[in-house]
Amino acid sequence: MAWTDTGGGDHDGYDWIISADTEIAGTHTGIGIFRVSEGFNAWTSAAFTVECIKAEVLGVISKFATAGQDVSISAVHTITVNTIIDESGDDGGDGLDSNGGDGDNGDAGASGGAGTSPEGCENGGVGESGVNGVAGSAGVNGGAAGNGSTGNNGGAITLTAVKINYGDLLASGGGGGDGGQSLGGGGGDGGSGGNGGNGGNASCDGCGELAGADGGNGGNAGDGGNGGTGGSGGFSGDGADGGTGANITLSHARPSTIYKDGVSALCFGGAGGAAGISAGGNGGNGGGAGILGSGGAGCGLGFAGSDGSAGAPGAAGGSGGGDYFASAGDGGAAGNYADGDTGTADVVFQARVIYQEGGVYLKRFRVNIL
Repeated sequence: MAWTDTGGGDHDGYDWIISADTEIAGTHTGIGIFRVSEGFNAWTSAAFTVECIKAEVLGVISKFATAGQDVSISAVHTITVNTIIDESGDDGGDGLDSNGGDGDNGDAGASGGAGTSPEGCENGGVGESGVNGVAGSAGVNGGAAGNGSTGNNGGAITLTAVKINYGDLLASGGGGGDGGQSLGGGGGDGGSGGNGGNGGNASCDGCGELAGADGGNGGNAGDGGNGGTGGSGGFSGDGADGGTGANITLSHARPSTIYKDGVSALCFGGAGGAAGISAGGNGGNGGGAGILGSGGAGCGLGFAGSDGSAGAPGAAGGSGGGDYFASAGDGGAAGNYADGDTGTADVVFQARVIYQEGGVYLKRFRVNIL
């Protein structure tokens, strides 16, 4: 039966040399030399099994999508993994945030008009009071945030041969996604109070020597607007569970097998995602008071006008609450890592005897080896 890269099948003793980035899957049997050439990536889109005489992973075998796929390579002689087989699951996605917007700032109060300066022997006009600043608006409450998504599981890696040399073998689960945060918006700042108008200066035109005129009183300063209250935090998202680590199994065909420790063989469970934060927004700042108006100057025997009264600064807005707290995700379970011989010196096991003819490995018979 004809074989395909992703469907598997019997290779009838021929070598399978991958020398381009290739998608692979299925169960492939009857292979002479299975090789992923250096610098190329073989992507597993589903479970992948190889039965061969000799395996050489000089490039990379890795998963095609987010979750790891089970990979099993069985060789009559040796398996060499110079670089990496990566079937670890990807991390889950974080939940979407749902934060409230900030409140609008209040408008500043208008300044008061200045008092008039008259003609003739008259007192100066009174300055107008400044207008109070407008209060800032409240911050918008946070909405319900999204939950994180679960970390993807790792795929199992099984290598079986007389001799195994390997680099990195990765079968860990991905971390769970963090929950989204829900923060209340900040309150708007209060507007500044308007300045008081200055009093008008008196005019002594036509006054006698023993007469005079008073200056106008200055206008009162406007009060600053109060800051807006911060919005409340909404329901934050839950952290998701981490993915499960898969098993890594190295099976040697006899006790005298020589193998080297890999750079890493990792099959940890993914960490759980953190819970999202729910917090109220900060209150807005109070607006500053306006500047008081100065009294106008008197003339002759008249008096200067009084200054206006000072305005009061606006009060700061209160912070919003954040009473809703989500839960963190749990870490995923770890896979097992087994590295050892499958036989003992007294065990009889079968091995296929093959020979090569014209570049094709031919299966002839089986013998029992003590």
